[in-house]
Parts: sequence; structure tokens; C-alpha cells
Amino acid sequence: MAPQADIRPCNPDQAEEAALAEYHELVTASAKIDCPDWPDVNYERVIGRLRRPSSDAETIRHWFAYQAGKVVGHMTVSLPMLETKDVAMVEITVRPDARRQGIGSDFLRTLFPVLRAEARTTVEGWWITRDGVGERWALARGFRLSHATVSQQLALRDVDPASWAIEPPAGYRIVRWIGHAPADLITSYADARAAIHDAPLGQSAYESPQWTPDRIRSVEQYQRERGVEQRVVVAVHEASGTVAGITEVDPSRELNRHAAVEGSPFGTRRTAADDLFGILGGQDPSAHSADQTGVTRWLSHPR
Repeated sequence: MAPQADIRPCNPDQAEEAALAEYHELVTASAKIDCPDWPDVNYERVIGRLRRPSSDAETIRHWFAYQAGKVVGHMTVSLPMLETKDVAMVEITVRPDARRQGIGSDFLRTLFPVLRAEARTTVEGWWITRDGVGERWALARGFRLSHATVSQQLALRDVDPASWAIEPPAGYRIVRWIGHAPADLITSYADARAAIHDAPLGQSAYESPQWTPDRIRSVEQYQRERGVEQRVVVAVHEASGTVAGITEVDPSRELNRHAAVEGSPFGTRRTAADDLFGILGGQDPSAHSADQTGVTRWLSHPR
């Protein structure tokens, strides 16, 4: 089958303004169909997410699909390293008025040589809306359902801030930082992040990172280089000085990235999350925790 679009690699930091504007149109038009419950997102946030994707992968690549010189599709491929060397995380988006023409399949044909070169044997796509067009398209091309999860959305402007203004449980205190964990907490912070391993991943081939202090510092440096502002709130057990619960968010993406409890009451995580909501609400009353309400899918395809 002849290609239906001109697929070109792109560097989001060097892309022309016209292409970025067309990408913004692509994202907003697609979201109205694929994720109708999501709030509208302005140009700055869309481009910020393009340039600073929510991924811990060491390698991230992008392609645009062009028709008549205009961007009508986008593919991003994340290549996790270390624990997950055989998986590629892929997201494909095509403008609604350019769908059913084979552009998504053009992206897959572009992807296959990359997978072979990187020795990736499995392709996974996350956060695909249940029963949506993305799920139907992927299943028709041999992907299978590997995991289902429920994500939630909180519009901070619609919530009374008093609802999260609670005191930490007795014996705990709140500590906050941006981008650099305190030296006296980094070891227990890494241990607390490892508690996310308790989250089920179904049949996904992805393996959660093994968090160590050195890896925390490496990720912090990587995020600084990409311009990511990672805000962290932790609940610390006073008697032992260890991190008992964590909540993390990237305000530029309006995304709660991690939440975990390490061998302590669930209320410690809620305290950390409530404290972080208070910070965000005070910073930007229109902010959202941009997780979609509803059931989403993780789809896998063995190569």
C-alpha cells in the first residue's frame, strides 16, 4: 500500500512555529473525540508536553505526518532502559479529519525499523480510552489488552481548598521540594518510590524502575536538562526520620506522576497529596490534575 502521508522525524525543540501550531490543532481536535472528558488545554501547555513528555525513558523520538505540507499526525516513541530494554512505548495521534486513510499504519511501518535497530520485541500503548477509536484501531492491528486501569481528574478551581487543609497524622511531618531531594531523605525517598512496585501492571511487559539514591539524582538532572519542574511533597515519620508517603507532580503537565505509601497509614499519602493540591491551587486556580476520569487501556503488541 502506498504511503498516505509524508512521515518525517521531528525535534520539538527545533520545530517551526507553523508545525507547532498545527500540532496544537491536531491535539485539541483529537482530544474532543478521543478524550471528551478532558479539559481544554492551551497552546503553551500542549507544546510544553510535547517538549517535556511525561516519561522516564532515556530516549524519546518524535515523527510528524504531513499531508499537503500540513501536520496531520504525530508519533512519539519512548525507549525505556535498564529494567525494560525490550519494550517500546508508542503514542500515535491523527487528526480526526485525516483518519481512516492509513496514516496510523504509515506510522507503524516507520516504527518497525526503529524497533529492530533497538532490539525491542514489544510495543505498548498506554492511556487508551476504553471502547474508543484508538482501542478499536489498535486491536484491529494485532494489539491485545494487557492492563486496564481507572484514572481520575480533579479540577482544583471547582474544589473548596478547605477540603484538603488537613493536619498530618500524629507523629508525621510534611516536607516539600522542587527538583532536588534533601540529602538526609534521599535514601528513604528512593525506598518509598519503590513502593509503587506494588501497583499491578497486568500483562504489561513494562518493569517499574528500581529506585536508588543515584538513580534519583540522575533523573533529577535529566528533568532539569529538559526543563521539567518536579514538585514533591512527602510525609516523614518523625521518630525514624524516614519518608512514609509521597506525591509528585509536574505543574507544566498538570499531571500527578507518582503517589505511594511505604509501610505507613494511608492517611500519610493523603496528607502529602492534600498539601500538594494546596500548593498548586494557590499557584494557579485554573490548574487541573490532568488524569482522565474513566477506564483506560494498556495495549501490547509482540514483535
